[in-house]
Amino acid sequence: MGRRSKNKFNQLPPAVKWAQNKLDPKWLDPWDLNVQAINWVSQDCWRIITDRGIKQLIKVNWPEERMLFIQGLLDHLGQAGFKTISRFIRTADDVGWLPIENGYVYLCDWVEGKPINLTEIEQLIQTTRTLAKLHSCIRNFKAPIESNRWDNRGRWPGFWRQSSKQVLAYRDRVENQRVLNLFDRTFIDNFEELYNQMQFALFLLDDSRYLEHLDLIREQPFVCHNSFREANLLLTSKNKIHVFGFEKCMYDLRVYELGRFLQRVLIQANWDISVGQKVLNTYEEEWSLSPVERQIMLAQLWFPYSSWTYVQYYYAGRREIPEKKLMLEMQREKSYQKSREQFLSWAYEWAR
Repeated sequence: MGRRSKNKFNQLPPAVKWAQNKLDPKWLDPWDLNVQAINWVSQDCWRIITDRGIKQLIKVNWPEERMLFIQGLLDHLGQAGFKTISRFIRTADDVGWLPIENGYVYLCDWVEGKPINLTEIEQLIQTTRTLAKLHSCIRNFKAPIESNRWDNRGRWPGFWRQSSKQVLAYRDRVENQRVLNLFDRTFIDNFEELYNQMQFALFLLDDSRYLEHLDLIREQPFVCHNSFREANLLLTSKNKIHVFGFEKCMYDLRVYELGRFLQRVLIQANWDISVGQKVLNTYEEEWSLSPVERQIMLAQLWFPYSSWTYVQYYYAGRREIPEKKLMLEMQREKSYQKSREQFLSWAYEWAR
């Protein structure tokens, strides 16, 4: 097929309002598209109607090595049979992106769908199957480029120990205050439980042969999506779950991602044991966990990520979440502590 004239932008129909949509037409030139209309979706995203279907142009400021890594990962997944992803569309010169000032732009297919609701059991099971298949297809990925900046393997113990020290420091700071606000009181009321959970998680991790397991699989590094959550999932009209958001991917154990996903689901389900069992059983239908992986994930489930995040946001001065909401979330954590303990008691036997 011959390439269209590079002068096509001079004969664009009036509907294409480049300046109004803050889009430089030269950014799309390498893909040789006949652009019919543009919709500026967000600061760095455009929906583009073309002669080859509806596309999405995305602007990023990632380093080139990150572009290579993500493109290689998406291509690997597509070739392994995981099709519900947005792969980079190559230009006529077989390049996946265009360098621009302060970053790059890349093109992919536009995907329509509706948000996932993990409180609906059918969607939860389908989402869990999607995660399991994603992991199964990703496991033999050979990265075109590697970087320690994306490697979280072996860092759990250090992070958890540092968190334990930091929560003690926050406790000491609050106890030295003359006046305590509502969040301070909520934190002090929950401190002992929070600290004990951190310490027991560390004990379980040490007991799980975590570092030995890392040594055994050192030559087969696994890449986690690292942001497998509702914001990066869409249920399409064909009843398929499309996965976005691979820019945060990193090397770690697959149980890191499974464990964080399960924690998120259980928080929404008030730590219902039956919901947790459905997630684990559904995942293992695709790829079963080894005894060591179960023990490692048990430790991760025990670590109080949510409560610790709220404490960090408040005392480290990160105010992306309003103080009142942080306090309410901490109180909510307290309200389902009994059901959380019941689930973890079941998980302890499951992992052993």
